[in-house]
Order: sequence, then C-alpha cells, then structure tokens
Amino acid sequence: MPDYLPAILELAANVPKDQAEKILSQTRGKIELLRDRFIEAKLAQAFLLDVIISVTEELKRNNQK
Repeated sequence: MPDYLPAILELAANVPKDQAEKILSQTRGKIELLRDRFIEAKLAQAFLLDVIISVTEELKRNNQK
C-alpha cells in the first residue's frame, strides 16, 4: 500500500469529489492499518495519514447532504 498511496491520492485529487470519496473510502482500512503501524514505529509521518482519513470523512459527510 505505501508504494501506491501517492498514486491513489493523485487519482482522488483529479476526479470529482463523489468519486474521490469512493476511492478513499475503499482504501481507508488499509490507510488506517498503515497509520497504526506508523504510530507503533513512532514515525512522525502518521499525522499525514490522519489528514487523509479526515478528508475522507469530510468528503463522505458532504456527499451525504
């Protein structure tokens, strides 16, 4: 997943918001797992994955309106 994460984020950034939400929602579980592993390894980059998860939630809320 880490190797593909930049490609997934680039794809999500270049499609309409509803499609971006679907893409990020489908990968959210793996992103959360990666975040947990970053936290276990005490890597500061874990906050970047928090941002991705937060944006996914925001897109989901906006698409439900």
